[in-house]
Amino acid sequence: MAALSAALPTQLDLAKMLDPDGKTLAQIIPILQQDNEILPRLGWMEANGGTVHRNTYHTSYPTPTWTGYNDEVAPTKGTTGQSVDGLGLMQAYSHVDEFLARSSGDVEGFRMRQDAMMIQGFSNEFNQTLFYGNADLVPEEFTGLSARYAYAGTNANITETAENIIHGGGTSGSVHTSIWIVTPNGNMGGVAGIYQRGTQAGIKMSNLGLQMVAGATAGKFAQRFTTHFSWSCGITVPDWRKNVRIPNIVVGSLTKNAGSGADIIDLVMQGRSRLPMGTSGSIILCNRTIMDFLDRQARNSVVNSTLSYETVGGKPILQLAGMPVLRCDALLNTEANVPIT
Repeated sequence: MAALSAALPTQLDLAKMLDPDGKTLAQIIPILQQDNEILPRLGWMEANGGTVHRNTYHTSYPTPTWTGYNDEVAPTKGTTGQSVDGLGLMQAYSHVDEFLARSSGDVEGFRMRQDAMMIQGFSNEFNQTLFYGNADLVPEEFTGLSARYAYAGTNANITETAENIIHGGGTSGSVHTSIWIVTPNGNMGGVAGIYQRGTQAGIKMSNLGLQMVAGATAGKFAQRFTTHFSWSCGITVPDWRKNVRIPNIVVGSLTKNAGSGADIIDLVMQGRSRLPMGTSGSIILCNRTIMDFLDRQARNSVVNSTLSYETVGGKPILQLAGMPVLRCDALLNTEANVPIT
């Protein structure tokens, strides 16, 4: 017997999408859908270099000279530098057998359900890469935030971003998570999304209709409804000072009163102090575990006045020190220790 295709919907898949009458497509509950509230907040801009994006920034300012009368003064100048951010391209095809789709009784509805799952998969993949992508290891993807805020202390690979890394207390193993404070304010903020020149911001979905598709066996073909998906995307960090990473939080050591383990409120307050004066629009990103303990620690703390809820667009949003706290399920509880020596 031939193996079932892992890439194509089957009659079994269709059966699992029908109501008990066996005829009507069911309303599917998206229990696998991740909550990643950063994506709607992220500003997007076209890459200024086509397939790459360059940021230009000051590296030094001119230095004046103290002089007396008739003293000579040497010319001086400021200097600038550039950073280059690459892009990645995600693509996928959705193939649905013509007769399987027709047997559902609702061809477009059946295809829309397949397409909705594909779009959610793209979203999940982008959010994972936003935090953990590393083009040095996987050249086809873009480099995310963790690789840019990866070392502190006297580590040989230290970069200037080390100033904005706050130690969460853990020292070894892959049992950690991170809290992020980011400022998604476009080309003058801490992070922004970028897309390739000539494309669009977001997923491009092309309905290619009914296609004759070559089968796995040479000389054989099948009729399939086909949709193509693509997303040119990446991130840029115009001003690294406007983001803060709080890594090395040992998830298993968290307590509701911060009596042991990480004191989440204190760590966030330390992180806020690293932001440049005048920074606005910053948000806090954490996963559901941290959000839960943040709320519990606040209720057990004398400084719970720093935690509040505000209604934004009809939705209550948790606020800490005036910054919205957003949930990002893409943030793992199994991060490796960030070297801080």
